[in-house]
Amino acid sequence: MLNKAQGDSQDVRFIDAALALDTLQAFEQSGWALSPIEAIGASASPAWLTAYEVYSALFKHFTKALTEDREAIEGYIRRLGDLIGSSDPKEVFQAINEWINHMKQSQKSYRLEPKPSLNATRLSKVKSTFEAVIKEQNPKRLALRLSDIGPTVKDAQEHLQYFQDFRDEVSRQKSQSQQSLTQLRTEVGTAPLSLITEQVYIDIEHILTQTIEATKEMSR
Repeated sequence: MLNKAQGDSQDVRFIDAALALDTLQAFEQSGWALSPIEAIGASASPAWLTAYEVYSALFKHFTKALTEDREAIEGYIRRLGDLIGSSDPKEVFQAINEWINHMKQSQKSYRLEPKPSLNATRLSKVKSTFEAVIKEQNPKRLALRLSDIGPTVKDAQEHLQYFQDFRDEVSRQKSQSQQSLTQLRTEVGTAPLSLITEQVYIDIEHILTQTIEATKEMSR
């Protein structure tokens, strides 16, 4: 028993270290696989009733929780793949920054809010941490990896939102530029282009090209 009496007293309890260590060793050797235990009577002490409830919950849900957490990580990896493809994190941020610089130089307004705290180093760490979780087959090591995955998940969510915002803004700019170009062509028709009109054509097509190239670079 893990709460053996101390001497002749039944009120003071202590942990039987030898038995506890043997139990932990057996648990370790089983690959953190819990064995079913018999139900205890309602007359048992509150401490044992609580311990039984905790153990039963772990026995029933521990493996399932690991599986569901792993599946959640797989979901984040898929979403990252949908947004940036196989591009290297440095290439992703370079493409975004180049697009932003181009929009500034063209004096075009855009709705993407820069996120200086997000960078290639943080994204690389997110990807490597998630990949290690997916590859891990040992229940103990998987549980330990997942136990402190929270900050990495938050990092992933921030990057995913930023990339989604970028994609949405690029799509908006692309659609807007195409509409402007179509409208301009309709208004001009076959009439000779003035220098100003011709420059407008060039500017719009340049912005459209940059927008398309930035999107291609991210999903390459």
